Amino acid sequence: MAITEGLAAGLLIILLGGLLLFHRHDVLTRGLKQEEEKFRMLLESAPDAIYIIDPSTLRIVRRNRKAAEMDGYTDEDTAHMTATDLHPPEDHTLIRERFQRGSETGRALPLQTLHHRRKNGQLVPVEESHSLVEAGGERLALSIVRDVSERKDAEEHLVQMEARYRGLLEAAPDAMVVVSQGGEIVLLNLQAEKQFGYSRDELVGKNVKSIIPEGFAERLVADALRSAEDALAQQIDTGIELTGRRKNGSDFPIEIMLSPLHSDEGILVTAAIRDITDRKRAEEEIQKLNERLEQRVAERTAELEATNKELEAFTYSVSHDLRAPLRHIDGFSKLLSDEHATALPPEAKEYVSLIRDSVLQMAMLIDDLLNLAHVGRTQLSMQVTGLNSLVEEVRDDLKRSNPDRLIEWKVQTLPFVECDPGLMKQVFANLLSNAVKFTGPRKPAVIEVGVVRQDDHPAVFVRDNGVGFSMKYANKLFGVFQRLHRSEDFEGTGVGLATVQRIIHKHRGRVWAEAELDKGATFYFTFGSSDDPQPGKPTDSGGNP
Repeated sequence: MAITEGLAAGLLIILLGGLLLFHRHDVLTRGLKQEEEKFRMLLESAPDAIYIIDPSTLRIVRRNRKAAEMDGYTDEDTAHMTATDLHPPEDHTLIRERFQRGSETGRALPLQTLHHRRKNGQLVPVEESHSLVEAGGERLALSIVRDVSERKDAEEHLVQMEARYRGLLEAAPDAMVVVSQGGEIVLLNLQAEKQFGYSRDELVGKNVKSIIPEGFAERLVADALRSAEDALAQQIDTGIELTGRRKNGSDFPIEIMLSPLHSDEGILVTAAIRDITDRKRAEEEIQKLNERLEQRVAERTAELEATNKELEAFTYSVSHDLRAPLRHIDGFSKLLSDEHATALPPEAKEYVSLIRDSVLQMAMLIDDLLNLAHVGRTQLSMQVTGLNSLVEEVRDDLKRSNPDRLIEWKVQTLPFVECDPGLMKQVFANLLSNAVKFTGPRKPAVIEVGVVRQDDHPAVFVRDNGVGFSMKYANKLFGVFQRLHRSEDFEGTGVGLATVQRIIHKHRGRVWAEAELDKGATFYFTFGSSDDPQPGKPTDSGGNP
């Protein structure tokens, strides 16, 4: 009985011990599974591709999801692959040497840029690092691979941009100098070497004062009241004229344009420097020419003043010296005609009549010439004037001097303008008297005065239904002594329209005519710039002229 109980107790102890051992093994197993799960999660969540490799055979033991995405192989593929299969043939020797060196030293190998070959054959630039780990008494290699394609592309783009910037810098027609805010020359182009006579190595790192002694470096340095940015901002996009100094010590005029250039070292300043020696020489020549021109203008002005004085003297002579003989001829011919008419034969009476008509014509010509000269010398007395009042005054005078004429007057509402009313009355007097004269054969005569719009300015017109003229002779119309009709048919001196043109030009206006033979004529004039091009036919802006 005691033996049985002792055996039972022993068996119970053995059973409990077994249960405890089983429980401990179960706990250990669960712990290992949890650690393995943590390891797996860390491996799969890594941002880089990770390969676990047997360093002795280079066989791929395991890889993470990122590695699968990068190389494109399936797990079945990598089960029979080695680390060299992930690289192009030219890198195989290097890969073997790296793993061998790692196994010998037991140390991690530094990053190295290689090419990773995907399943589709595409080569991807990568950075690889290798390290050895101990796992369950087994030595394994851990290969961490990072795809650096984007960074390589960015570096290549940066290199291209830098090359392009340097190319543009070298191709610039002006000298280009890049300067730090401390005044140190950082970069320059070929044109700068030629312009200043230095080689590139002689200038890089030197102070900009070696080539631009004064004015430039001071603009880059802030004072107690301004920041460096404020000091520079006052000069950007502003042409600065300074003096440059060549290697041989000679100075020459330059113009500088500044622009900011942001860099890792802070704000740099790009200076475009242009040699303006030729421009300065041209400016000096222009200045000399202007001085000579001013001298010639002064001389010509003096000559013109002398000519005007001679003209005034001539006008005085015409006014007095020529009028006196004409008065004598007119007076004596009148006495001869009145007191000795009975003694004169018919032929002599006709001669006396011709003499008196010629004297009258000569007097009219002298008056017209004096009036033309007076218009040229008269200073304008500008006043705001209603043109209708001037037309009414002239029309009343013409009615009194032509009481037997049947004339139909059509006068529109004319504008108020700024003009010399005395001279403008002469314009209407000449144009309306011509209209009266050249409508002599018409019964009734029709004379119109109105206004149209021409180039957004009012153009006044005087139109008649008279004999008109041919437009092929219109270029002679406003010349002195130019007549388009015989004096036997229509009296006149050929000076009136020249006077009209001179008055209108003094008002900075234009005057022109349109006509058709035996169908009347229309004269237009405007107030504005005499430099404007000759207008075409005006457009009607009111009434039906």
